[in-house]
Order: sequence, then structure tokens, then C-alpha cells
Amino acid sequence: MTHCDCCERQLDDDDIQWAFDNPLCDDCFSETYTYCVSCDCTLGRDEAYYENDDPYCYNCYEDNTDSHAPNDPPVDDTDRELIIHLSNNWLAGKSNFKYPLKINHNDFQLPELKSKTGLIDKSIYVYGLVDRDEYQLRATTDLFNLISQYVTLNNWDVKLTNEATGIGRLGISRELRENRADELVEMLHSIINQTDPTTK
Repeated sequence: MTHCDCCERQLDDDDIQWAFDNPLCDDCFSETYTYCVSCDCTLGRDEAYYENDDPYCYNCYEDNTDSHAPNDPPVDDTDRELIIHLSNNWLAGKSNFKYPLKINHNDFQLPELKSKTGLIDKSIYVYGLVDRDEYQLRATTDLFNLISQYVTLNNWDVKLTNEATGIGRLGISRELRENRADELVEMLHSIINQTDPTTK
């Protein structure tokens, strides 16, 4: 007759749990040992590596995790809105697209500006400018006239300059991002969706 190595309880052959070469009862086995969810090998509970409460042996844990893998990218409400918009269009067989603002997520206030702006009809890259006396807005040629017209018609006291290279790029000073975010959202919708800037 076989006995449990821990509690000495007498075991029938079909009640034995083996931990390496040691016979154990169910209770003693469950208290001390578990199985790797990946390869099913037996391992001590205190030696297991846990992920989402699932036990792994060392090798399986190392195979499933990569310390050099990048973190997940930031996903905000605008990104979710874009995914839903694209999915709905695909399901309906449509190919009209809308875009979120492209931004540098490290620039002050730009993630908030992107979220407030939502999806727009054209792809545009908005970046941060340091505050300077020469200008507060900097736009590529394709946006310059629209922004200039909007600024004039809405009596904005801002200095605008032309960025000679590229298309669909707009630089915004920190002071404007910090103090006039709602007005910037209105301007972006007006110029990008090509509405009349005088109708607000």
C-alpha cells in the first residue's frame, strides 16, 4: 500500500498524484504543486511564474514573454472612433475615409487636441512649436491660405508663417495649445473639412 509523502495518508492506486517520484494525495499535491498551463509539466507553486494567474514553468514563461518587445501604442477615443468608422465602411462596402490628426504624442496638449478634433476628412500632421515672437502658427503651402483666411475672418491676433516644404503640416505654438484649444479645434474642422470659416 502507498502512503502520501506529506500527510502519510494511505492512498489507493487511482488516488495517487505524483510529484516527480513522490506519491501525494490530492490535497497535499494541490497545496504544493501545480502544472504549467503551456507544457503541462509539474512544478512547485512557489517556483512557478504567473501571468494572469496562470502558472508557467521557466522555459514556457521565457518563450511567451519578450522583455525587448515594445509597449502597446497609446490608443485614445479618436483611434477607437477611427476603427469603428473604418469597420462600418468596410461592412457597408464604402471606401470614404476619415482620419485622426497625426501628432507627436510627446508634444504638450496635442493628444488632447487630437481627441477633441475627432475624425476629419483630410490627413494632417500637427506638431508643437516653442513660443516665439516671429510666429505662432506655421503651415505648409496647401494649408497656408485657408488658415490665413480663417485667422483674418475670425479676428485672431496671431502671427502665421509659411513652411516651404511638405504638405498637410501645421505647427502650433505652446501658448495657443494651452490657452485656445477649443478655438483650434474649430479652426481645424473649418480648414480641413473646407467649410466656410465665417460660419461658426
